[in-house]
Amino acid sequence: MKQENTQTTVITEEVDYKDKYVRLLADMDNLRKNSAKQISSAATLANEKMVKEMLPCIDAMDIAVKNAVDGDNGYEMLRKQLLDILAKFGVQIIEVKENDAFDDAIMNAILAVPSQSSEQHHNTVSCVTKKGYTLNGNVIRYADVIVYSAA
Repeated sequence: MKQENTQTTVITEEVDYKDKYVRLLADMDNLRKNSAKQISSAATLANEKMVKEMLPCIDAMDIAVKNAVDGDNGYEMLRKQLLDILAKFGVQIIEVKENDAFDDAIMNAILAVPSQSSEQHHNTVSCVTKKGYTLNGNVIRYADVIVYSAA
């Protein structure tokens, strides 16, 4: 009888150890996955902060390109190089044009002006005042626009 109790105890302990081992493996796998997510998240956050700091510089280059004297395309070349580098890291310009429908998911209406003609539809873009940007598909800066309102 004592030998049966000992065998039962050994089997029970073996099952407990196997259960603990499987749980430990699962915990280690979860830890590895969570650590990878946190590292990726930290890298994304760092990229986002850097890009947000660079956006005013790109805005200044846009102004310099608009005001450049004919034949002076140095600012355009620098702007293009910078945008190409940022594109490698997932930065894209939000393309908004005049008469596009207003989309609050990518635009920020800073002013509404009454429409003067039938071609100017309510809630369409009159003018883009500041370009918007995305980083890996997420908006990091909304495009500032002026929209037409109902007259």
